[in-house]
Amino acid sequence: NFCILVFFFKDTATTEIYTLSLHDALPISPDSPEIGITLNDVANVYSLTGKKEEAIKYFEMAVTRREKHKARDPAGLAVTLQDLGNLYARDKKTRPRAEEYYIRSLKIMEKAKGPDDPDLLTTLNILGEFYFQEKRYLEAEPHLMRAMKIIEVKPESADKLPVIMKNLGSVYADMRKDNKAEEILKKAFSAYDARPKKGLQDYIELEAVLEKLKDVHQRMKSSELGDTKKKLLTTEKKLLKLYKQKGREKEERRRKKKRVVIR
Repeated sequence: NFCILVFFFKDTATTEIYTLSLHDALPISPDSPEIGITLNDVANVYSLTGKKEEAIKYFEMAVTRREKHKARDPAGLAVTLQDLGNLYARDKKTRPRAEEYYIRSLKIMEKAKGPDDPDLLTTLNILGEFYFQEKRYLEAEPHLMRAMKIIEVKPESADKLPVIMKNLGSVYADMRKDNKAEEILKKAFSAYDARPKKGLQDYIELEAVLEKLKDVHQRMKSSELGDTKKKLLTTEKKLLKLYKQKGREKEERRRKKKRVVIR
């Protein structure tokens, strides 16, 4: 076993050549399953740098390679299928194709690990979030509920609980099941807020939780609405500061336009 380190050069072609050359220097056969790892790494570099067609090509090559070694490394194939699904999901035109890759990934992991293994949590959450974004709430709910039940039985995976609660609470909020939504979104907020060292992604997720909770409290005419708005404003300010620190001016400008106004 070895680890392939992918360096994100400005020139993506250089990254591809460098990454593949690592394998050229290794004493492995052309049919080695490790080549699938490199193909997946190269695909992810292209995906992250916006070169969609190149990314699809390498993801499909990785899928073909990893299909041959599915018995040995089912999780590797599941990850590649999930990554390819994520790529398709980012584009409105190709988004419908993402579902089949997510479902294939989930079925592979279910067969390899069993229906209640914590390794299924990521794919269950991704599927739940995908269906939520598609407004297919009745399909989103069971996947997210299943993920919650896995964590209840195996609490060692509780680090994934906040984002799952965020998505499930958002599903209930959009379904106008406000009591359920409020209960779960409050728990999600507490879980994120309790993290000692919150990063940018934590604050992005926290903002999403508070935006949904604000909508729920407005519909419920809750006395907690003012407090929720204040928490949301504080989170927005922290996000603006983090974007500025990281030099991400585009996101900073976009967020300034949608700043929360406390009335």
